[in-house]
Amino acid sequence: MRCESAFLNSLMGKRVELVAVDAPVLPPMVLEEVTSLGVVVHDDERAHFFPWSEVVEIAPCKPSAEEMKAEELMEAALEVDSEP
Repeated sequence: MRCESAFLNSLMGKRVELVAVDAPVLPPMVLEEVTSLGVVVHDDERAHFFPWSEVVEIAPCKPSAEEMKAEELMEAALEVDSEP
């Protein structure tokens, strides 16, 4: 479901860090749905619903070292293949 927030729409289907009221530190999860009632995120096992009254912050995950290394290799490969 699309929402009015361009920021949240840009995070749909991507890993996010979610901070919730009175919740322990949550692992990164995939943002699956944004509704007027709250958000649905999915971890490696199942979906979780967080009402807006419990959501403190939603932020994109920082890429892991492996993801950063792969991105750097892709950029280097593109530079080699590009013509002057």
